[in-house]
Amino acid sequence: MLFRKIAPIILLGGFILASYSVNQVQAATSADTSSNSQSVALADSSDMLSSSSSSSSKEAKTAKEETKSDEATVYADSTLGPGYYGTTRQATQSFSPMLRSKLRSNLLVRGNYIDDFLNQIKQGTINTWTTHRVLPSISAAQAILESAWGQSTLATSAHNLFGIKGDYNGQYVIMKTQEYINGQYIYIDAPFRKYPDVASSIADHGTFLNVNSRYSNLLGVTDYKTVAQLLQADGYATAPTYAESLIRIIEQYHLYDWDKESFNQGKYGSLDRFDTLNGQFNAFGWSIDSDSAGKPYSYVFALDARNNNEIARWPISRWNRPDVGNAYPTISGSSNSGFGIFADMPASLFGKQVKLMVRYSSDARGNYGSVDYNFDNVLNIPTQGTLGSLDVLRQQGNSVYAFGWHIGRYIQSTPYRFMFIMDAKTHTEIERTRIDNFTRNDVAKAYPDFSNGNLGGFNVSMPITDKMRGKTVYTIVRYTDDFRGNGNTIDYSSPTQITIK
Repeated sequence: MLFRKIAPIILLGGFILASYSVNQVQAATSADTSSNSQSVALADSSDMLSSSSSSSSKEAKTAKEETKSDEATVYADSTLGPGYYGTTRQATQSFSPMLRSKLRSNLLVRGNYIDDFLNQIKQGTINTWTTHRVLPSISAAQAILESAWGQSTLATSAHNLFGIKGDYNGQYVIMKTQEYINGQYIYIDAPFRKYPDVASSIADHGTFLNVNSRYSNLLGVTDYKTVAQLLQADGYATAPTYAESLIRIIEQYHLYDWDKESFNQGKYGSLDRFDTLNGQFNAFGWSIDSDSAGKPYSYVFALDARNNNEIARWPISRWNRPDVGNAYPTISGSSNSGFGIFADMPASLFGKQVKLMVRYSSDARGNYGSVDYNFDNVLNIPTQGTLGSLDVLRQQGNSVYAFGWHIGRYIQSTPYRFMFIMDAKTHTEIERTRIDNFTRNDVAKAYPDFSNGNLGGFNVSMPITDKMRGKTVYTIVRYTDDFRGNGNTIDYSSPTQITIK
């Protein structure tokens, strides 16, 4: 007789996922395992309940069986995670033997069904490693568990894979949910986040793990077994077999390959700054390449965006970027991958649309033995550099007062004007305000070739906010084609600084 020792289960987004012990007789089941390699292992749901949540499950079961509404209902289930989970309308109404059988048959999914869901979530999990340092295989396994392979009510209606309440960029769906209030279970209508796609749901889950300090010990960890065990130890879910379930899913579907793809292969980079200012060409960011070992020389290239032909190049020294090293610990040189170029504007760049390329090379002149990273950002460089002057910058009571002028070529395509208060220490924006043209006939007389000379002035009084106080600041004045102050820009920055009291 073949005996199987059954471990406690995890509720899988309203479905029941069983965990078998290693006492299974592999030889007796090898043929079955081969034919069902794309299926989720289940035990007969009529034979078991989770021992870790038996009392709460009984109360929840009673409340569910009393529900007569046809509406979909989602339930909190700490054995699975911190979210709310549910499947179909029928599945959330009761756990009768007939519905248990239906749940079991729904989970025995194979082939394209599984492949489709994995294809949907793969890029989102890889992106979340880059942005949030959550291991892709772990994000994927959690999404599988908490959304029942994307078939939970919230997953199908709102791309909400993790049962998170609230709204996402103002978007939500209303779901009936069970809450324990004043000693009894009641049903209420509650908002749940609605995402535009599953990648957004995965990224939001990565944010959840980042903002909750209890999970800081797992961020950036590259071993999926360690991360699974840390999640269980940190209390993400109360099921005693939670880590084991994650690991089993990862290994059954080879999700560890996604980890390797994320931090062992390919090219990665970020362009944190790319602009022209006061006649200078400025670029700041980082780039890494798994093939950069043995290539000690680095260059930044300005390329013509129309044909990718080289316009100019600058040799650079890489600088320390520990954040990149933490995110990509297995890629050679990731901790020393930063770059910056602050150069006088070459005449060859004026009037051009420019893209940036960064190169590792084994050649001191950067001509051969190279690997490149190309950024998609395009910078429109005017025919001549922008001109300006900050005549006055001072604090007047609870306001910052700025008076000066700023002119540039081709401002017809950039009709909106803004002034930015910048942190002099971090060179990041503190506040911005829209500004109006101010007549400056003296500027028009001095620079008759600039069409906006007479209207290039600014006269701004900007209220001081709490974020400004105690900071040493400077200003950037901008023309832009975007009414919010972003987009294609022509900037002028003054070196004048003040400390706001």
